[in-house]
Amino acid sequence: MSGDKEITDHFTDEMIELALRIWVRSAVSLIDVRKKELLQSKAWENYQLPASMFVFTQGGPASVSLNNKPYQTGRYGLFHAGKGTVLSITPQSKNLQAYMVLYRAETAPFYKREINKMLERLNPFTQVYGFSPENPLFFMDRFCEMFQYWNEKSVCNQFYTKVLLYQMIHQLYMELHKGKILYMEPDYIEWTKSYLDQHFSVPLSIDKLARMLPISRSMLGKLFRKREQKSIQEYLNEKRLNAAKAYLQNTNTTIQEVATGCGFVDELNLNRMFKKYIHMTPSEYRRKRNDKFTKNDIDNDYQRFYNEKETDDLNKFDRGGAYTMFARKKSKQLIAAAAISLLLLSACSSGAPASREEVSSSPNSQSSASESKGSEAAEQMRVIKTVKGDVKVPLNPQRVVVLFNIGDVLAFGITPIAVDKFPGQVYYEEIQHITERPNWTEPEGMMALDPDLIIIWGDHFYDSLKSVAPVIIAPDNLEERITLLGEVFGMEEKATELLNDYEDKLQAASARIRKLGLADKTFTVVEENFGEGGSVVMWYKSQAYNVIYSDLGLQAHPKFVEEFPDAEHPELSMEVAGQYMGDYIFHVKSEEGDQFGKSPVWNSIPAIQNGNIMELKSEMFYWADIKSANAQLEVIMQSLEDMARR
Repeated sequence: MSGDKEITDHFTDEMIELALRIWVRSAVSLIDVRKKELLQSKAWENYQLPASMFVFTQGGPASVSLNNKPYQTGRYGLFHAGKGTVLSITPQSKNLQAYMVLYRAETAPFYKREINKMLERLNPFTQVYGFSPENPLFFMDRFCEMFQYWNEKSVCNQFYTKVLLYQMIHQLYMELHKGKILYMEPDYIEWTKSYLDQHFSVPLSIDKLARMLPISRSMLGKLFRKREQKSIQEYLNEKRLNAAKAYLQNTNTTIQEVATGCGFVDELNLNRMFKKYIHMTPSEYRRKRNDKFTKNDIDNDYQRFYNEKETDDLNKFDRGGAYTMFARKKSKQLIAAAAISLLLLSACSSGAPASREEVSSSPNSQSSASESKGSEAAEQMRVIKTVKGDVKVPLNPQRVVVLFNIGDVLAFGITPIAVDKFPGQVYYEEIQHITERPNWTEPEGMMALDPDLIIIWGDHFYDSLKSVAPVIIAPDNLEERITLLGEVFGMEEKATELLNDYEDKLQAASARIRKLGLADKTFTVVEENFGEGGSVVMWYKSQAYNVIYSDLGLQAHPKFVEEFPDAEHPELSMEVAGQYMGDYIFHVKSEEGDQFGKSPVWNSIPAIQNGNIMELKSEMFYWADIKSANAQLEVIMQSLEDMARR
């Protein structure tokens, strides 16, 4: 039997004995014990487990999803899953208590060969299963005690927590052996809803969906209607309409784009569904729901009815559908991070669990002996003075995670194992192969990467990440940032070389600007806002354009500086923006196109009439690191050279 196979039938006596043998021969480290009060309106959603875990729910029924396969509990439920499993818990009663025990199993070297043979047959640490225990009060008491002793922080109490864990595991296998427990089978109705929530934006066949389940379509339809009081097709239509309404109200996408993006066959089908259920066309809905155009008309299609309590708005909608289509993962990760933010992982060593205080002072204490970085040099530390005080970092970091401004680290010849995001990969060939992009709101996601150094900009998530690995907050100022990173990597000479090289390029560029007769000219960086009205975004004190105004010292229009001295990117109407335009314009073109040229007001601006406009690609100015600054400087100077030759 494969180690990660889900258990949907009874454990055999042979399986139970084999699992217990593996437990006996394995070293187990506790990572964290948590307790969460969940309300119907607040749930754990899409939480990817950083380690193996047990979950115990009590207080009422709940829907527990493991790797998108939902299970329905009664008053009590006990679940197990391995590292990487995606967990969601949705209460179906007024309140629900959920306990979670995270642990890591490690095999002792002298048992390794024997255990590997057993693990090929069964891996109890990665199995996914759930059941209603025969003696729920025993498990309730043990999980409660584990939570209490673990959070009292002393090593003695945390050791006793481990004793309680083994007591719980013993009782678990005793009940499995007796066979009096109620195994939880997947809830096909919840699975169907989850599948529709994730795939409503593409063409769907109900017949094909039903064939994915071990029950007939007619039986699935009957069960679905009985619980949801609507058919599967009605549920799908509602999900698509909710998504369409959200996009019509909050974006400027066309009706055809909304139809295609929300799973409708075409625009005609979207119009037909809107008239049937919303009693108006999509265009009418957009006009009436837009605050700027709302008016107190009296047409019957848009009036509110009385629902025996209050007037009821027929046009209320749930935005969940839209988020499910385009930003589901990110949104749910953020929700999960918020739901567990007060219960962050307590780090542990390979032996007895360490307290949070011990982990804070020793970032490498989370790694086991079998997961060490491999060399003594990597394990030795240097102390770096930061805005958060002294931080111990490895002498030779091997697994660096970088969140934003990636080019600073690349400039030192270090390729990170993971980055936050990298749109517009114009000159970052070194990270083309990187696919992991951790969510920096979730320390568990970071811990799974096993970094030995994390570099961030801003301290918003410093407290949640410092328990995972040493964290360096990089300053905004380029010179200070490169100097600090030079100390962090033990490359002070390289840092000086990078700064001197960039300064030499700036000096040469400034001399060339003077020779071109542009030193006393004014420059404006503009970008079109594709929202309503076609307004102009005028970039000034933004790090994205430091090379233009700060590094090269090019001047903005005096009136603009006087009225917007500290503005990063004020947004002005086309008619007003003209009076702030400089002698030369850098036009930042986005992927959405260019509507400026169609405007008479834009074409009347002197700089435009004189042809003093230069095009820049927005993705080139996403970053503000030294590698980006060098590339941006080259692009800007080439634009000025081309302008001078016209």
